[in-house]
Amino acid sequence: MPTLNWIQETGWDRYWERGSDGCESIDRTYTCRVCGKIFDSLELRDAHEVEHPVSNPTIFVDGKEICGERLNITDPITTDGLLLRDIDTLVVNGEVLDTPQELVDRISADNLAFLHVRYGNANSVRQLKINICVADQEELEQVGNIFCQYFEVNGLNPKAIVSFTEKVKKFKTVQLYCDGLVRYLQGLMAKDNRADAEPFDVFLERFNQASQALKYYDTELSHAVRSVIDFNRNDFAAVSKTGLPLLDSATEFFNGKELAKSDHELGSRSLPVDYATEIIVSTLLDYYRNGSLDNIRKEVNNFPLKHLSLQDKMKFNYILYRKLLKVGDIESAQNYKKKLSFDDAFSEMVGPIDE
Repeated sequence: MPTLNWIQETGWDRYWERGSDGCESIDRTYTCRVCGKIFDSLELRDAHEVEHPVSNPTIFVDGKEICGERLNITDPITTDGLLLRDIDTLVVNGEVLDTPQELVDRISADNLAFLHVRYGNANSVRQLKINICVADQEELEQVGNIFCQYFEVNGLNPKAIVSFTEKVKKFKTVQLYCDGLVRYLQGLMAKDNRADAEPFDVFLERFNQASQALKYYDTELSHAVRSVIDFNRNDFAAVSKTGLPLLDSATEFFNGKELAKSDHELGSRSLPVDYATEIIVSTLLDYYRNGSLDNIRKEVNNFPLKHLSLQDKMKFNYILYRKLLKVGDIESAQNYKKKLSFDDAFSEMVGPIDE
């Protein structure tokens, strides 16, 4: 029984501490199990170990700590871009490596590869699965052109998505890029309740998957798609310049600034977006600038609820709030201010509720 063992151990401790049968007591020491420092009592060692700084094995790529167990590498990496800290053992695909440079060499050896990395020290051992898929710039450009060809000319539909997927299969170094674009298109289909699409509530999951995949690629198309996704999330601070004039102007407006004038359509190179985003940037904000409050209210009231997310509803409320202030209806504006004050994306812009 645990209690018996504990009592028995205490009895032996007392035997050696006090001595027995005329024997002298033996001095006991206790060694830190992390750093090897020696202490005269168990209590002192335990107190030391509780506060002991534990050095975990860590890999940094381009200054960022790799916290997960998967890493996608889509750009060439150099020795300066790879830092190994507090790592005593490094095993790649079953082979022991001695230096960080050897890991860099393995990563740089091929544009398409998979590495199973096991690294650690006396405190812990970790694993990292590295998917190497260094993008060929020509393939990136061709995928972008095919995307525009299919979805600028033919519009968004299930058949076009299938055709696009088949067309880009041959581009082996940019499959993650292609997957991100397809996930974005699937998110649009789900949100707009297109025929044969997934349920509405799946759209955010598809958008998140798309954003995660496309973040590795520094292309205009990647930035534009991720900006539309951030706009859908109401993460306006994260939206970068897209080259889509109406979306860029709308982002400035939802960041609390004046609505800049734009004479363009959604952009010189159009990008498929969801129905709500199109209505907001091309219709509602045009009514905000040139139309009446009734124009905006009619459009909002007639908007199909099946296409409406909570984030879209908050954008509608913000447009109405700003228009009411613009026409001088302060009392009605306060009602929308109350709604917006409970939303993280708008609470700072509208300020505290007036008592």
